[in-house]
Amino acid sequence: MTRRFPSLEVLDQEAIAKISFIDPPVASSSSSDPYAPAPTSFPFPMAGSFITGVDGSVISNVLARFLPLFDSQRQALGDVYDPNATFSYTAYTQIPPRVRIQGWHTSKEMPNQRKLEWGPWLNNAAGGSRNLNYERSRNATTGLERELRSLHTGPDEIVRAILLLPKTRHEIAGSAEKFCIDAWPVGQGAATMLFLCIHGEFAEEPCQGIRSFDRSFVLAPAPAGSRATLNNWTVTILSDHLTVRLYSSPEAWSPGPLKVQGEGKGSRQRQVTPQPQAPATQVLNPKVQAQLSAIPEPQRSLVLAICQRTNLNIKFAADCLDMNGWDVEKAMMNFEQVKKNERSAAFERLKLSESSEPIE
Repeated sequence: MTRRFPSLEVLDQEAIAKISFIDPPVASSSSSDPYAPAPTSFPFPMAGSFITGVDGSVISNVLARFLPLFDSQRQALGDVYDPNATFSYTAYTQIPPRVRIQGWHTSKEMPNQRKLEWGPWLNNAAGGSRNLNYERSRNATTGLERELRSLHTGPDEIVRAILLLPKTRHEIAGSAEKFCIDAWPVGQGAATMLFLCIHGEFAEEPCQGIRSFDRSFVLAPAPAGSRATLNNWTVTILSDHLTVRLYSSPEAWSPGPLKVQGEGKGSRQRQVTPQPQAPATQVLNPKVQAQLSAIPEPQRSLVLAICQRTNLNIKFAADCLDMNGWDVEKAMMNFEQVKKNERSAAFERLKLSESSEPIE
């Protein structure tokens, strides 16, 4: 909602919390530079996997057994699901701005990415991808039917659903940096459970293209005499949700500075072209200042940079950046191309008008 309405301050009678990279307001006599470059990273760094309230070996043992079975023997996974367990999955087909900047989906270094298809994930006999917002926006009636069909309950129904998904290969014995795991207890007393979320990647068979995924589980101790216990599982799965998306580098969760904007592949520090700075004495008129103040940082600095380089107004500068993933250089290239096309079109109109004049 805040992306669509950046100036929104209150929603449902609650103040909207905003991330800000600017210092508190200072007196007008301050020497602070309003045109200083926006920060490139968040105030707090990215940390590694977060596991608390549970022995890490429990998590490792569960995943080391579950993921290989999902790759090669999905039928056997019926043992670990609780009789009332639920499973669903979502195929996220859009290209996020960070992934677009990195360019892995069209990279020559990963030619198999072009062989990946979304069809088997989006639609199948088990109901397909469970994207609630998309389904409800299409048709309220059919959307509700698909919501129900794409939520699978019980081990047998869950196994039938996962058998229809494309084959996968998780390289869990490879580089540990390719996966990130978060886990902590939920619930209280006898109802204590474990929330487990794993981020990582897998190769899709047979094309060998790489996809990224996020998988969230709610686990509970396997009851004595249960199907899970009889098959040597220490836990049982109560809930399982899988999100499949386009490949993105593990740098997204690598410990270190949390970048505001993605960087091009093969470079930890993207080369930035110095932006021309407005004179310190320049004062923006109140109307322009009001338009700028409605745009949150760091987008505000990018809009101002585009205005300075192109003489576009605030609205068109913001639209130009939005259409180009808020990448200044891409926005400039797009602006120059549009300007060139407009000049060509104007020249053609001029030739046409000259040729239509009567000859005296």
